[in-house]
Amino acid sequence: MKYLIYLSYIVFLAIISTGPGYPQEINETTLDAYNLRMNGKADSARIIIENYLEEDSTDAMVNYEYARTLFHITPLLRDSLNQTVYSKQDSINLSLAHKYVDRAIQSFPGNYRFYWAKIWIPKIREFEISWDSLTETEVLVIREYIGYLEKALELSPGNERLINSLSGYYFRLQNQGTVVDSLRLAELNTLNRRYFFGDDIYSEFRKFRITFGEEMQTENKIILCEQKLKKDSSNSNLTYILSRLYLENEEHGKALNIWKEAMKYNPELYREYLRTATGLYRFSWFTYRELRPEYMQLAKDVISAYIDEEPIVPYKIYALKQLALVYELNEENEQAEIIRKEAQKLDPYIYAREGEWEDLYISPEEVTVTEIN
Repeated sequence: MKYLIYLSYIVFLAIISTGPGYPQEINETTLDAYNLRMNGKADSARIIIENYLEEDSTDAMVNYEYARTLFHITPLLRDSLNQTVYSKQDSINLSLAHKYVDRAIQSFPGNYRFYWAKIWIPKIREFEISWDSLTETEVLVIREYIGYLEKALELSPGNERLINSLSGYYFRLQNQGTVVDSLRLAELNTLNRRYFFGDDIYSEFRKFRITFGEEMQTENKIILCEQKLKKDSSNSNLTYILSRLYLENEEHGKALNIWKEAMKYNPELYREYLRTATGLYRFSWFTYRELRPEYMQLAKDVISAYIDEEPIVPYKIYALKQLALVYELNEENEQAEIIRKEAQKLDPYIYAREGEWEDLYISPEEVTVTEIN
């Protein structure tokens, strides 16, 4: 009898340890491989994971990290027509990446990020989904994507990114006259509108633009934003919005002062300020030429402050690329080339890649967090 009770307990543990809700463990191989990738050593990361997989191919996180590593070393170069150019090795890497994502799903079907990876890791096909008419094959591919997204959203309800992607694919099918679940599309559109007014910096900025529309003048928006900041002085989103409103109102000096303070007190927005500062400096070549020196110094200050924070290598490369662009715009081409070479040495694969690919860089600890706070 005791033996049967003990056996039942073992079976119970086996069941819950493989179920979707059971916490995932992260072994040292996954962490080591990730740290190697984030320090510009993706080839080394690949080797240690392949050695591990020879002994154990069932660990979900190891399989997922291997898929990310394979994508990491696939630069996705583009030709003169901005079309992705796939080499034979690229095709092999991406096909393998999807194979190991499938293994991760099989080992642990309860992590929405695994299903999401079936979308953001590109596939090698004989076509790229067009923006005009869809072929029958393209329709099947989109339905495949919808299946993965529906499963991901089931595991992570309320995930704005999944909702946006899913409604986009449904809309693509409907727009081409393909039969879709109209009730599901309507539901997703309702969720989209709800999450459009969320708490992130972009939706905060949209609130000011959309809620008040064109009827409220920028000066009044500034007053409202300043009043809100008096009550919530640590709100970095509102700080950013106020700086943008000042820029819209051509109060550039005030915007610059906010940014200088923000670099000290709102480090979580370094990358946002970095992008905006570089964009404004580029914009100043066409307008506000008298402010060009100030914008250039601002861009340098923001980028340098961000680099001083020692971000992971992929984000540091992005920052250095932005800094090189600033020098290039100022016709300091030699300095721009020096900076680009520095960035390329950090990780040639990431340097050659366009975009930031956040899912490729988030830590294994973040990958195992499947709830939306």
